[in-house]
Amino acid sequence: MTAVPGEALADRIRPCGPTLEAPGLETLRAQLVEADLGPVLDTAWPSLAPVFAASPYLASLARRRPEALGEMLTASPEATLAAILMRTAALTGGTDAMKCPLRLAKADLHLLTALADLGGVWARSPGPCRALPMRRHRRRSGPSPMICASGAGWSPTPIRTIRSPACSAWPWASTARMS
Repeated sequence: MTAVPGEALADRIRPCGPTLEAPGLETLRAQLVEADLGPVLDTAWPSLAPVFAASPYLASLARRRPEALGEMLTASPEATLAAILMRTAALTGGTDAMKCPLRLAKADLHLLTALADLGGVWARSPGPCRALPMRRHRRRSGPSPMICASGAGWSPTPIRTIRSPACSAWPWASTARMS
């Protein structure tokens, strides 16, 4: 299916997987129906249910502000993103005056990004971080894994911690696998 950028999110979003048994999922749907989201909720619910069942955080965002979810579903995700960014850029005042609007913008951005990404609306483009196959590396100082764009694909196996010219951005990264 070719997505038209001006289409509403509710018409473009697709289910990201099976709906898990989640306590409160039907209660959330009832609350969203009470918030008068109307037919847009019926259209989008098969795609929203797996996301809300798997993520209590996203479900809580929808529960707290159903009107924001309704606006997201009826507008195109590109227009919603532009509106969030414009609202954020237009903020003025001191730190205390900006806390609440910034929190709301952050919550809106979280929900929009999750729904558009998981729903297959926003395709992942090969940007600078995705242009090359990824390979897992470790730092000398400890076991926390780092990702470097050198190598021939993602490697979940342990990596020796020796210096490597293959990843010049991180001279402590390794390219030798442990046997």
